[in-house]
Amino acid sequence: MTVGVYEREEDLRADIAAIDGAHRYAARSDEVGLRWLFLAEGHNAEPLAPLVKYGFEVQ
Repeated sequence: MTVGVYEREEDLRADIAAIDGAHRYAARSDEVGLRWLFLAEGHNAEPLAPLVKYGFEVQ
């Protein structure tokens, strides 16, 4: 699993767009404006499921 933290939405979206191959991710913006990205290899989103309770959107 890989974690990224971004100050700008554009940077987060650029990294998401550059993901190739079999990956799933979860992303959210926090209360101070940072954008968080959790990236998991493969087609299975289950490793990211616990993040939903913290406001992450799993893709």
